Amino acid sequence: MGLPIFALVITLFLTTSINVTEKLTAIFYIEAVLLLAFSIYFILYIIYIGFDTRVTEIVSKTFTREYLYEYLKKDIKKEKEYTLILISIDNLHDINVMYGIKNGDKVLYEVAKWIGEYIQKKDIYNFPLGHIKGGDFVIGLRGNKDKYISILELMCLNADGFKIDDIEVKISGAITDTTFSDKLEYMIENLFEIQEMKRHKKSSLKDNTIGPNDLELLVIDALKNKNFILMTQSIFENGKSTLKECFI
Repeated sequence: MGLPIFALVITLFLTTSINVTEKLTAIFYIEAVLLLAFSIYFILYIIYIGFDTRVTEIVSKTFTREYLYEYLKKDIKKEKEYTLILISIDNLHDINVMYGIKNGDKVLYEVAKWIGEYIQKKDIYNFPLGHIKGGDFVIGLRGNKDKYISILELMCLNADGFKIDDIEVKISGAITDTTFSDKLEYMIENLFEIQEMKRHKKSSLKDNTIGPNDLELLVIDALKNKNFILMTQSIFENGKSTLKECFI
């Protein structure tokens, strides 16, 4: 695309120079310079847009899934030990529905930015970060997962109560490494399996939690029906019983 533009500019310049016998005015030279400058700018812009679209996403400004996978495959092939971390926005769908897709896109961008800044605070640089689908981001890190488990755990803890423009953002994560498999596709699948197991476990614990009011009713019912067991235990100090503990 650039060659025809340059050819057009040069042709215009030469044709005008040859055909016009009288002295060229300053306006012609100004127009020629402006046209050439615009042509160069246009070519550079086309190159930039083509590169940016192929490598990074418009919304999150992270690697596209295609480029990320290509990058990770090369990195995993070079490194004996390699770790993948999955960071997910669990309530992205709800955010899109309640606050609109525009705000959902902003959340994606801000979370991606937060992930990058958090990892860099741990003195880790030059790592690939890509958006693979929905609210899911994947980070590639050299080394085994033992080096990064604590970082992920702290990251998820710090994300508790995370908000962007008063929009609550629920973050969760998972981690795996090449001890599971050196095939990228299997590692990605493993990340989502671990993620799903964590969510199921969290949901089960939530369902099994007894609220204060329910617990009070259970205690009152047990007392009324005398459906309880009373146990005591003596606590000794210097060979003497000093205290009794009671368990119901």
